[in-house]
Amino acid sequence: MMTIGDAPRVELTDRQRAVLRLLCAGATDRQIAAHIEASGRTVQREIARVRAVLGAPTRAAMIAATVRAGELDAARHG
Repeated sequence: MMTIGDAPRVELTDRQRAVLRLLCAGATDRQIAAHIEASGRTVQREIARVRAVLGAPTRAAMIAATVRAGELDAARHG
Protein backbone atom coordinates (compact mmCIF):
# COMPACT_ATOMS: atom_id res chain seq x y z
CA MET A 1 0.00 0.00 0.00
CA MET A 2 1.03 3.57 -0.60
CA THR A 3 0.30 6.84 1.16
CA ILE A 4 0.21 9.91 -1.03
CA GLY A 5 0.51 13.18 0.88
CA ASP A 6 -2.25 13.40 3.46
CA ALA A 7 -4.38 10.91 1.56
CA PRO A 8 -5.21 7.57 3.13
CA ARG A 9 -3.21 4.53 2.14
CA VAL A 10 -4.20 3.26 -1.28
CA GLU A 11 -4.28 -0.29 -2.50
CA LEU A 12 -3.05 -1.12 -6.00
CA THR A 13 -3.42 -4.46 -7.73
CA ASP A 14 -0.31 -6.44 -8.57
CA ARG A 15 -0.70 -5.43 -12.22
CA GLN A 16 -1.11 -1.77 -11.29
CA ARG A 17 2.04 -1.91 -9.16
CA ALA A 18 3.90 -3.52 -12.07
CA VAL A 19 2.70 -0.79 -14.43
CA LEU A 20 3.69 1.91 -11.93
CA ARG A 21 7.10 0.33 -11.38
CA LEU A 22 7.76 0.21 -15.13
CA LEU A 23 6.45 3.73 -15.62
CA CYS A 24 8.81 5.00 -12.90
CA ALA A 25 11.64 3.20 -14.68
CA GLY A 26 10.86 5.16 -17.86
CA ALA A 27 9.22 2.38 -19.88
CA THR A 28 6.95 3.27 -22.78
CA ASP A 29 3.39 1.95 -23.06
CA ARG A 30 4.59 -0.57 -25.63
CA GLN A 31 7.40 -1.77 -23.33
CA ILE A 32 4.99 -2.03 -20.40
CA ALA A 33 2.53 -3.99 -22.56
CA ALA A 34 5.24 -6.44 -23.59
CA HIS A 35 6.39 -6.89 -20.01
CA ILE A 36 2.94 -7.53 -18.53
CA GLU A 37 1.77 -9.40 -21.65
CA ALA A 38 -1.17 -7.11 -22.34
CA SER A 39 -2.34 -4.82 -25.12
CA GLY A 40 -1.38 -1.17 -25.31
CA ARG A 41 -5.01 -0.28 -24.63
CA THR A 42 -4.97 -2.36 -21.44
CA VAL A 43 -1.83 -0.53 -20.33
CA GLN A 44 -3.51 2.82 -20.98
CA ARG A 45 -6.52 1.73 -18.89
CA GLU A 46 -4.30 0.55 -16.04
CA ILE A 47 -2.38 3.82 -16.07
CA ALA A 48 -5.66 5.74 -15.97
CA ARG A 49 -6.82 3.64 -13.01
CA VAL A 50 -3.56 4.22 -11.12
CA ARG A 51 -3.78 7.94 -11.85
CA ALA A 52 -7.32 7.96 -10.42
CA VAL A 53 -6.34 5.99 -7.33
CA LEU A 54 -3.38 8.27 -6.67
CA GLY A 55 -5.30 11.42 -7.57
CA ALA A 56 -2.55 12.31 -10.04
CA PRO A 57 -3.59 14.31 -13.12
CA THR A 58 -0.59 13.24 -15.24
CA ARG A 59 1.96 10.46 -15.51
CA ALA A 60 4.62 12.82 -14.23
CA ALA A 61 2.44 13.52 -11.20
CA MET A 62 2.11 9.76 -10.63
CA ILE A 63 5.87 9.41 -10.54
CA ALA A 64 6.29 12.51 -8.37
CA ALA A 65 3.67 11.23 -5.92
CA THR A 66 5.45 7.88 -5.78
CA VAL A 67 8.78 9.60 -5.05
CA ARG A 68 7.26 11.92 -2.42
CA ALA A 69 5.63 8.97 -0.70
CA GLY A 70 9.02 7.27 -0.48
CA GLU A 71 7.66 4.41 -2.53
CA LEU A 72 9.99 4.65 -5.51
CA ASP A 73 12.11 1.71 -4.37
CA ALA A 74 8.98 -0.31 -3.63
CA ALA A 75 7.56 0.62 -7.04
CA ARG A 76 10.80 -0.37 -8.75
CA HIS A 77 11.20 -3.65 -6.92
CA GLY A 78 7.58 -4.63 -6.64
